Amino acid sequence: MSKGNRAIVIAFVLAILLEIGVTAWWYSGQNRLASMKIDPASALLVITTASVAIERAIEYFWTVVEMKWGNFWPLTAITAHANLLTDQLGKSIDPFIVHANAAVTSLQNAGKLGEGDAKKLGDFLNTTDDQLQALKKSATGNQRIASYMSAASAAVNSINAQYCGALAAVDTSSPAEKLALAQNVVKAQVALEKRRENPSGLQDPALDTWAQSEGDKAATAWTGALPQDPAARASFIESYLRSSGFGKVGTMSEIAGTALSGLGDFLGTFKDNPGRRLLSIQIGLLAGLLVAAIGGLDVIAGVQNQGATTALAPATIGGIIFTGLLMGLGSSPTHEVISTLQQYKQQSKAAGAPTGTFGDSGSDAGAATHFVAVPEALSRVVRSSGGDQVTGSPIDIQSPLTLRFR
Repeated sequence: MSKGNRAIVIAFVLAILLEIGVTAWWYSGQNRLASMKIDPASALLVITTASVAIERAIEYFWTVVEMKWGNFWPLTAITAHANLLTDQLGKSIDPFIVHANAAVTSLQNAGKLGEGDAKKLGDFLNTTDDQLQALKKSATGNQRIASYMSAASAAVNSINAQYCGALAAVDTSSPAEKLALAQNVVKAQVALEKRRENPSGLQDPALDTWAQSEGDKAATAWTGALPQDPAARASFIESYLRSSGFGKVGTMSEIAGTALSGLGDFLGTFKDNPGRRLLSIQIGLLAGLLVAAIGGLDVIAGVQNQGATTALAPATIGGIIFTGLLMGLGSSPTHEVISTLQQYKQQSKAAGAPTGTFGDSGSDAGAATHFVAVPEALSRVVRSSGGDQVTGSPIDIQSPLTLRFR
């Protein structure tokens, strides 16, 4: 991570600490705490909704960043290496297009290929290169780089399949034919570069015509700079063709395969971006604290107040700060904490309920007592030391008796 990006991370940390301090100071007065309190019936709904909204806002932010700088930002070193590997892959494909174009031109000039077929093959190569360049320019993230890799691999395979025969059919037996081939290679190379530059913003077929004319000029200039001595001239041309790798399809395919493999391994290694994850947490905490501070949201008080109509639990400074941090971590942690608090509330409520049972002969503690009037015609229940017993003879009752049930 660069110095500038480290400064961004530190700034976020300081902003979070400052926000916590301001929130604690603002709610230090009880009157402010009460005035900012959200309706208890709506507090939990607001908290869960805000946590989801913060998540979606962060996702949107990173989508915009990826479109602008790629998904490796803020790790600039990784971004630079990804760009380097992508450029290497592009350079490894260039010889396929250049040599195929040179072979098509050579065969057309030699009368072995008709003008219509030559144009068709040339248009295919130009279209393939245009598509690859468009994908390369947009290759700022894992998925887009993977798309560029897939298109590059398909282009190599297609050119190999369609142009291997053309490359092999080019005659280089005489010095004149070698000179013509070298000129066509120079022309194809310059035409490809000019087509990519396209400073005037031309469109086909005007772009192709202009690029070909620039290629012809470059080939003429290159020919004029050749040594005048026939032996030296032939040696220079032979060296140029050898260095260009013309006709060495196996070598070019191996180089392109190595570039594809290197870029693929790199993408497999850096599937995750720790810098982005760190900034996401910081942005979320900052936003969550802001929402909780403005709304006076307290998840703990919100759970306590569920179903209550009187004696509502007030929001606290610690609860507001905790709720802000919780919402900043995302909707999943927020839902889990709310569920845990609700379960704890239910368990605590169940633990505080009466435990006595009807007819229990144990302690009277916690037992419910009921009194009922007994008619005079009933026998009197007399409690003796040995337990409860009923006498069979009626007795005169001056006043109603009461029975106590536990």
